[in-house]
Amino acid sequence: MAFLELTFPGGHKTKSSLRGFEIVTDYPKYLGGDESAPAPWHIFLASLASCQGIHIRNYCAEYNLPYEKIKITLEPIASANDPDWFTDFNLEVHLPEGFPEEHIEPMLAAAKSCRVVKHLCVHPVRVNTTAVMARG
Repeated sequence: MAFLELTFPGGHKTKSSLRGFEIVTDYPKYLGGDESAPAPWHIFLASLASCQGIHIRNYCAEYNLPYEKIKITLEPIASANDPDWFTDFNLEVHLPEGFPEEHIEPMLAAAKSCRVVKHLCVHPVRVNTTAVMARG
């Protein structure tokens, strides 16, 4: 059985089935979709922030620090040569007033253990696409 299975429910939508969950994507109207779900690119960006965010939350929980009012923002930075190609992603962790300063650096270090970011930044990545013909 495949780790992930993707089907096409109609229009520019995709539906990925993954470990008992379904993730639906759609494209914006200007690209032919009807904006009924996030675009695949937006799911990718959300995974970057969510992965680091949960490590920040876990760090705070371990040290009994308030995390409920922490807000994380992500800004993709376009390449100077190609505005559609992003070379950096700036993630800002907005802390509540009174957050203990001595925990900021170790908390940010914990965020760097995010598997999504490590996979993109540490390991060479390739996507191999093949076709498999139906039989029978």
